[in-house]
Amino acid sequence: MTTNSALRIIMLGPPGSGKGTQATRICERYNLGHVSTGDILRRHIQQGSELGQKAETAMAAGELLPDSLLYQMLEELYEDRDGEHVSFILDGFPRSLEQAEALEEFLQNRGQKVHQVVMLMLDDEKVVARLAGRRTCPECGRSYHLLAAPPRIEGVCDEDGTELIWRTDDHEEIIRRRLQTYHQETEPVATFYQEQGVLREVDASADMDQVEARIASGLKELM
Repeated sequence: MTTNSALRIIMLGPPGSGKGTQATRICERYNLGHVSTGDILRRHIQQGSELGQKAETAMAAGELLPDSLLYQMLEELYEDRDGEHVSFILDGFPRSLEQAEALEEFLQNRGQKVHQVVMLMLDDEKVVARLAGRRTCPECGRSYHLLAAPPRIEGVCDEDGTELIWRTDDHEEIIRRRLQTYHQETEPVATFYQEQGVLREVDASADMDQVEARIASGLKELM
């Protein structure tokens, strides 16, 4: 692997581009820790914590979360891991240039750096088509798609039989608002990492196996 026996990757891309799915797959392939800010925030929402309440309001409106909440979450994550040699894929953070600069400072203070940033590329209309048809199990978190990957029994999770939900942030008007925010706030992050020479663009319109193979091929030089 890398010279300090740790690999730190960021997964960027619009909502619906498969960041979470690909991060999970790559983590399993290389035995890395998957840090999904979305999953963590949804857990806080379910617990009714102060962070969760603030996050729920922002997510329902299709807005970015306040930086202070994300920094708090990142600190908590590092406290739960071996900070000196921690390996991870960050999925869902950073989402703005300010967050990227803060993350760089956060890692530099620990003598660490980001090794690669994977930018998943997907057209806006494909994003809407993917997300508007998504249904999620509130119990286990598994996602389905009405056309591409429906459950065996309509409206019911295959794993635990829980009734599937249509999340507020998967409604078309919210999706388009999220995309607008993404283009305004997150795309400058790609430029930031491109200037550092660590950005790789990957076409996310193919099937999951092909996308995973493309991501993996670009990580070989870091192993």
